[in-house]
Amino acid sequence: MWDCIASLGVRRKDKYGVVLYLLFNMKGFFSWFDIRNFLDVPQEWHAMIEGIAEGITLGKLKYEPTRRLRRDLRKEHHYYAAGAGIGIIILIFSIAGAVRLVLEAVL
Repeated sequence: MWDCIASLGVRRKDKYGVVLYLLFNMKGFFSWFDIRNFLDVPQEWHAMIEGIAEGITLGKLKYEPTRRLRRDLRKEHHYYAAGAGIGIIILIFSIAGAVRLVLEAVL
């Protein structure tokens, strides 16, 4: 295995250096994903945080979205969708944790 990695120009210093090298220089399956462009502008952060909030509250936020928010969500809808998924996962783990605390207190 190390011969294959060494052929890429990576020294056998540590496994994390190899992983980072492969992540940043991988050709093929992840070539479309550049970690340096992930959440690098405020519009992406705005859409992600808004999606997380919507996911945690299951879409029950009660406010009128501003023009800027509607524009950010329209342009960065994929970040909004990912944030909503993360928010739902946070909600599920929060409920599971609360149920576990109650059950431990009762039993």
